[in-house]
Amino acid sequence: MYVQRLIEFAEQHPNLFPPIGFQKKKIDWIVDIDQTGLTFNPVDKQEVVPTIARSSGTKPMLLVDKPDYAFGFAASEKNKKRSEERHQAYVQLLQEYVEHTQDEDVQALLHALEKEIDFPDNLKEGDFIAFRIRDETYLHESETVKTFWSNYVQPKSDKNSFMIECMFCGQTSPAMKRHSISFVVGGERTKMISANKSAYESHGNKASYVAPTCYLCEQKYGQALEHLLQREPGKSYGKHMFSVGDLTYVYWLRTEEQVDLNDVLHLIGDKNIHEMKDQLDQVFKGRKVRADFQDFCLLVLSVNKGRLVVRDYMEESMGIIHERIQRFLDAQNLGRDRLYSVYTLASTIYQKASTQMQKVDVRDWFDWIFQGKALPGRILVALLKRIQAEGAMYPQHAAVLKSWLVSQNGGREWTVKTDQTNKSTSYMLGRVFAVLEKIHGEATGSKDTLGSRFFGAASATPRAIFGLLIKNAQYHLKKISSDPIKEGRAIHLDRRLRKLLKEVSTIPSTLKLTEQAEFTLGYYHEKESLWTKKEEQHV
Repeated sequence: MYVQRLIEFAEQHPNLFPPIGFQKKKIDWIVDIDQTGLTFNPVDKQEVVPTIARSSGTKPMLLVDKPDYAFGFAASEKNKKRSEERHQAYVQLLQEYVEHTQDEDVQALLHALEKEIDFPDNLKEGDFIAFRIRDETYLHESETVKTFWSNYVQPKSDKNSFMIECMFCGQTSPAMKRHSISFVVGGERTKMISANKSAYESHGNKASYVAPTCYLCEQKYGQALEHLLQREPGKSYGKHMFSVGDLTYVYWLRTEEQVDLNDVLHLIGDKNIHEMKDQLDQVFKGRKVRADFQDFCLLVLSVNKGRLVVRDYMEESMGIIHERIQRFLDAQNLGRDRLYSVYTLASTIYQKASTQMQKVDVRDWFDWIFQGKALPGRILVALLKRIQAEGAMYPQHAAVLKSWLVSQNGGREWTVKTDQTNKSTSYMLGRVFAVLEKIHGEATGSKDTLGSRFFGAASATPRAIFGLLIKNAQYHLKKISSDPIKEGRAIHLDRRLRKLLKEVSTIPSTLKLTEQAEFTLGYYHEKESLWTKKEEQHV
């Protein structure tokens, strides 16, 4: 499906792509043609030039190529015979082109190649050559070259052809044995369709015959994906892609008009939630959103030992995507106007994220954002262990916790601050535990908090621990009230504790995973409330 969509993209945006059989390549030398011969000019530039796939054998490119093809140049004696064969094939291709087009400029090149050539000392066999005449005209740029080459590179039917019905366009034509366009993903160059080992072969088909594709479809999907994978210079993202860890996300629309979701999806920089929401609204402003048309395409790629791996593919309407991104932003809203990136959220559950975090952690978050999949329970389990290990809960923990609860599709709207309407036992016990922790801290002055010692037991098996904690709190309140300066503070904390306990009819022996999440969120809300300036004024 995704290859078909890439082909559709290429057909819908022909102005974005070079002619069939052309690709952008780095040029190392521009060789000028004049009456005296050839002049070599070193350059470092990108040009759209004729190309052809050649992992083996002798296959010249028209008018552009490496020095062994273009001149018979050999850096060592052992390569001389091979270079002569390649140059002969190159000249034959030029002659065939001239016979078809009567191109006088290319005839001039053929005459120049017959003369003795003075090669520069720094010319290397791996360099790439392009020719120019009259100091202004690149031979490969003419319309006759584009037409000739586009026809030339298309496989011709003969007795040795592997004829197939293309799995994408349905036309009967010779199958591509090897696809010509490769892609850079995760810093490695790889191809979409290739079977270079027996383990990847299908029904005895080797190479690219495992997925029979005609040349035109191979060029279309290849050029489309190559275009979509383009990055901003020095960045890990582009207009249609972004990378997080070893995963590369590629997105596009099945419409002529495209959007740049980079700032929203990549979540870079220290942006606040309101700023991000404004950007999201601008992206969708004026766009007709149809829920019945799957216009948003997302392809998730990675590389494993040099092979391209399609991790996931989805199609969804832009309206649904807008709602899901909006939900992601709202879920981590804690009233601080702070936006956490996906990488930060995924790394929160680890002590050393740089070495412990895996690609599945990041993918879980994007699966929720794009596909609406609930965040897995292992995230919550790891988060609770992290909070217990640190003996404290920070805003990024709460952002992960609130996001996890929202992702479970329970229908509840989780508030930014303490939810006075939420009377669930697990949520109320979390609030009670925060008050008990506050009482313990003010009475003992110890850095060893209740959270660091009892959070795990309180959130998982509350009945086994709350009786003891409530009993100890009475001793701690007496100690606080013994200080005349803090007597009012003791009365306030005692009233707060009793008020919360009235809402708890029974203390359950265990809490389920979702209930543990509610407990933790209640704990965070109450803890934040205890530290507000308004609270301090009650002292």
